[in-house]
Amino acid sequence: MTSQRRIRCGLLLALILLSGGCNSGLVKSLTSVARLQQGLVKKYGDQNINVTINNSTVLVVTFINSPLNTGTLESRTMRALDTALFVKQSYADIANIDELWVNFIKQESKFVVLTYTESVNSFGFDKDAQPLDRVPREFGPVKSGLEPEAIKYVEPDITKVLLPEFELGSVEEDKVTLTVQYTVPGTVEISKPGKAPESVELAFTVTSWKDHVSGESAVEFFSDDKSVFKSLGKYQDGTLPDGRYMDFLAVNISYAQYRRLTSGKTVRFELGNHTYSVTDEQLAALRRMRLFVRE
Repeated sequence: MTSQRRIRCGLLLALILLSGGCNSGLVKSLTSVARLQQGLVKKYGDQNINVTINNSTVLVVTFINSPLNTGTLESRTMRALDTALFVKQSYADIANIDELWVNFIKQESKFVVLTYTESVNSFGFDKDAQPLDRVPREFGPVKSGLEPEAIKYVEPDITKVLLPEFELGSVEEDKVTLTVQYTVPGTVEISKPGKAPESVELAFTVTSWKDHVSGESAVEFFSDDKSVFKSLGKYQDGTLPDGRYMDFLAVNISYAQYRRLTSGKTVRFELGNHTYSVTDEQLAALRRMRLFVRE
């Protein structure tokens, strides 16, 4: 925070404290907002972040002239969701919030006294960092084509939510892919979310011309370099028609662990001695798996 901004904040708080009948609730609210703004600046390294509270129930975070303005919609979507999750975890008065809005705007000053403002995107969330109306305009399909789908079964009456197979990377001659899925009772969709599943399955497939992946392997998942899940997994062996070896490893984690895993800015998987990190687009798709759940 610049010295000029510190002075303005200090004067504002001083005026409030010195005014007749000092409103302790108002002071507490402004202090919480100021701390949140400072936390966002520290998190994103961007000084041009404005935080306001309207009617004590609507919190607005505005990124002014953010470099993301000239980036992709997906990059702003991810920043908005990441901001909402940060606010949920960091804002002291989050219990009183009904709506959270994350705005991206362009702002330009002309002739000293005139300021022109243009909206780039606005993203709405509830206090649990869930998109308002469950299908906000800004949450369009991921451009990579990686998109979760809900598959309805009649008998039994369940819905499988599936993120199709995508490649995590290659190590030497090994190709590693990941498929994510969970099953919930009844019918769910983004506009009609259901209860959280008991577990989420992350299925890793390793294909190689060499048969060297087998048996038990240490498995650990990280979000923002913090361990979320750690266990031992066992590979199932197989062979493809072209002669390549295929090894399959399915790992089940709780939905709470999946939420923590996908709430960070980065995700990586450690399978034995190898580490695989997901791309921004893949992380966006992993997060969208949660839109089918009423959290």
